[in-house]
Amino acid sequence: MIIEISNTSSPGASFTSNTNDVILKTYEWICENEGLSLSFRDFRMRLQSDKGVNDNNNRNIFPLLKNGELVSYEPNSIIVVDDFFTKEGLAYAKVLELSNRIKDADYSDEQKKEAQDRISNIKQELIYDSLRRIVKKEDVNYAEPIKDFVKYILKYERISKIEYAYLLYEQKTKNIEEALEHMRQNIKQYREGILEFTVDVEVRNDIEIRNKTKTKKRKEGLSYLTSYTYFVGLLQQAGLLEKQGEYYCLVSKNRNRMEVIGGNENE
Repeated sequence: MIIEISNTSSPGASFTSNTNDVILKTYEWICENEGLSLSFRDFRMRLQSDKGVNDNNNRNIFPLLKNGELVSYEPNSIIVVDDFFTKEGLAYAKVLELSNRIKDADYSDEQKKEAQDRISNIKQELIYDSLRRIVKKEDVNYAEPIKDFVKYILKYERISKIEYAYLLYEQKTKNIEEALEHMRQNIKQYREGILEFTVDVEVRNDIEIRNKTKTKKRKEGLSYLTSYTYFVGLLQQAGLLEKQGEYYCLVSKNRNRMEVIGGNENE
């Protein structure tokens, strides 16, 4: 079965080691520059020059943190650096700082593992709470796509990139509830190895390619379905998914929490 799709909106970032590094370096820089007021752009440029934080990465990272209410700023305004992190954001930054200190501490390997496991649980809680705030916001263009993604997992227990591509294909002509029900037989046959999907992802050409080819879009393979990577990343980092082979599977003990992210407020 050939399916043609386009990427849905996504945050373009998740709480990877790179994002955590940006958060920690931003926190360190603020601690070194307390009381300073400057434009948001100058703030980013100082982070790049003083801490080596790549500003191109921040264009996705900072909006994610803002939508999750870990930081507070307006893009074209003056910020007081002391107020950049919210209480939740400060907690997350300090947890990252503590994790680094434990790595270098004079503890046994067992003690370090126990401490890092506790820290990991705290990080999951903070990311989960941040994700809860994101999906409630009507002005976040990827809030609904995340909720639809979660609804699929709640119905089918696990998801792969190909299955997500098929979900997007069905959503071209159906609402999420109709799509989930209509997919049932094909998903069953796909998982049994009876049915195969071939995926074409429609991608917008950048200006250089557009000028050369005189076309606005082109077709690429499944690797260009980047929204999948960010969604599974956020849900795994929040402790809601675990990877098993090609699939990301629902952590059964956290099903109620996953339902909250999917739009059910009764946790």
